[in-house]
Amino acid sequence: MEKKKIQQYINNFRRKISPYLKKNMALKAIVYPYLKGAIVVFEFGGGTQTRDEYRTESKNIGEALKRAKINAFGEIVSDNIKFEGTNTVMFDNNIALIKDLNDNEWTDKQAAIDVNKILSPKKRN
Repeated sequence: MEKKKIQQYINNFRRKISPYLKKNMALKAIVYPYLKGAIVVFEFGGGTQTRDEYRTESKNIGEALKRAKINAFGEIVSDNIKFEGTNTVMFDNNIALIKDLNDNEWTDKQAAIDVNKILSPKKRN
């Protein structure tokens, strides 16, 4: 995945979510790419700086999840699990977006959809 495309998505996401954040709230993005997609972890906080960090590419989703310290899926150790589209995991003061390589997942329109899903989650029975 092109770093430029990921960076454009991060910039669009930040622009769309920033009107809903408290003044002086920082939004740090850490990108964990893997062969079939990327995990973008957004860290919210007043004690951090708004900046972007890119980690080296992982061989599979399991390795990327471990590196991002996302434990919501248990012990995934291989790439046998497949994520399609955009999957959202919220933990601590973070939001992790697990995205596949499809170009449609990295557009300005998709950034707006992702922000809307975070701000207005569907009610579940």
